[in-house]
Amino acid sequence: MPSNKNFAITFGIIFLLIFLFVFLKLSFFNVYLLFISLFFFIFGYLKPGIFKLPNLLWFKLGLFLSKIISPIVLFLIFAVIVLPIGIFKRSIEKDYFGLKINKKKDTYWKKTKTNTNFKDQF
Repeated sequence: MPSNKNFAITFGIIFLLIFLFVFLKLSFFNVYLLFISLFFFIFGYLKPGIFKLPNLLWFKLGLFLSKIISPIVLFLIFAVIVLPIGIFKRSIEKDYFGLKINKKKDTYWKKTKTNTNFKDQF
């Protein structure tokens, strides 16, 4: 878990960036965002202990979200990338990798025509 001071500074920066975005893009001076940002900066340096509970709650929220978001993202990767490739591979019915079982064959070893001398390899 990050320190309370780092938590306060991070949230101070976030609220300051939101304030700057609202001020520059929307031309609206939102004094509340500026005060919230200054609150986090000032008390983050002077009294970081008051951010113990918000820091803990934020950390627990991150852990909770990681348990929900990770399986969803992994499922989407599987459904969008792996599954279509598998369906496409099965639909073309060509055995590119020689994985299908052929009961007529005695062995799956492939003979190669090479004149390799393994005695003097290097």
